[in-house]
Amino acid sequence: MNLDNNPTMDQLRDLLRACDDRAGHHVLWVDRAGEVHITKVEKKWPVPQPGPEVLDNALVRFETFWAGKGYVGAEAATSDEWITDAFNWLLRDWASAKNRGEPVLIGI
Repeated sequence: MNLDNNPTMDQLRDLLRACDDRAGHHVLWVDRAGEVHITKVEKKWPVPQPGPEVLDNALVRFETFWAGKGYVGAEAATSDEWITDAFNWLLRDWASAKNRGEPVLIGI
């Protein structure tokens, strides 16, 4: 899914569906070319943080999705409210980050 190439909510739904919410924490992020990624985050305490792959390359990213909270996976992909909100936040913050050239963190 690329935010500069007519993205759709169904593409976001497919990305979320491909993840296992119980397998670990995840972060949804956008690289500088507009590609949307979901990366599993290694468990760290007290707060799981994305690694350098994400932090060095993300122009937009969500706060870490904690495992078992329903932000990714099959259940998340069926939530029209979550898909709509996440999609709209991605589009809004991608436009802002791209124009300013500064990373944006989306709080949930």
